[in-house]
Amino acid sequence: MFNYRQLILLSVCCGLLLSCRREAESAATAAAGDTAPLLKAEVVRGPFAFRIQVNKEKIDLTETFTMILTAEAEEGYACEFPKFGSGLESFGIVDYHTAPPRLNEQQKMLFSRTYTLEPMLSEKYQVPVQKVIFQERGGEGRQYELETEPFDLEVVQPPPDFWDKLEIDAETGIEPQQHLGPERRRLAWLYAAAVAVLLVAGVVLLLYLRRRRGRQETVPVIPPHITALQALQALIDEDLLKKQQLKLFYNRISGILRTYIEERFHLRAPEQTTEEFLSALALADSLIQEHKLLLQNFLTHCDLVKFAAYSPAEKEIQNTFSACKTFISQTMQE
Repeated sequence: MFNYRQLILLSVCCGLLLSCRREAESAATAAAGDTAPLLKAEVVRGPFAFRIQVNKEKIDLTETFTMILTAEAEEGYACEFPKFGSGLESFGIVDYHTAPPRLNEQQKMLFSRTYTLEPMLSEKYQVPVQKVIFQERGGEGRQYELETEPFDLEVVQPPPDFWDKLEIDAETGIEPQQHLGPERRRLAWLYAAAVAVLLVAGVVLLLYLRRRRGRQETVPVIPPHITALQALQALIDEDLLKKQQLKLFYNRISGILRTYIEERFHLRAPEQTTEEFLSALALADSLIQEHKLLLQNFLTHCDLVKFAAYSPAEKEIQNTFSACKTFISQTMQE
């Protein structure tokens, strides 16, 4: 018989278990988004089932989406999902979560894994066969394997007005530039050095992990205009103008456009001075005269701010951002 203290302890444990179960269900619902998940693949064999769902019918190139793998089995079986990221090499894995097994309403064990994925290119993808393995607990019983059929996922370009929504705040409240003192310059150098060390460490880790996987993966090539679009969005998020970092803003935006020109037209813009680049640009036949003139005005204006301590008005800053965005949108490769 249970005594009083044991009953209290049992009640508390049951409450905690129910709370954890509700939190897991809430997390799965949140991960799947507000809309009901769409079933993309399903295989059922006897007491075992394996399903794959996504939270969007069409996936926008600029957004992430959720893929949910669920498996069902009778009590007494463990579940082994496909190898982490298997068949998802064409996507970037932003996040993932494997929920603890639980009993569903049919009194079967429910296993779940959720991926948050980021598409690389706008095209139709095919997710290959996915296999799940059920094993009787203890490791000595029979194994059962279920395999889904391949299925397609379509990634589309953002809506036409996406570029129009990419704007900076005109009310920058810019004050005259101030020179950095020795202490702040030293901190800036230390910060740059720390970032460089982290980048090198990240590259070394990436190479190690790829070698460990024992096979070479094909990395999708991201179009230059998508890279530039993301860089402009990141520049907006930095909010450099309201932080009075006008010179840094101009360095970043000119670097974004120079990098785009090199990747799109194979002109060595980032490594040349403005004079050298404009001389080479005059001979290039890959750009029309209107775009050449736009680039000349853009780069000359950026140099005035970066090297001549020129303080532009708010309208000039807006025009500079618009010129960069216009050039990219008008010259991007379909």
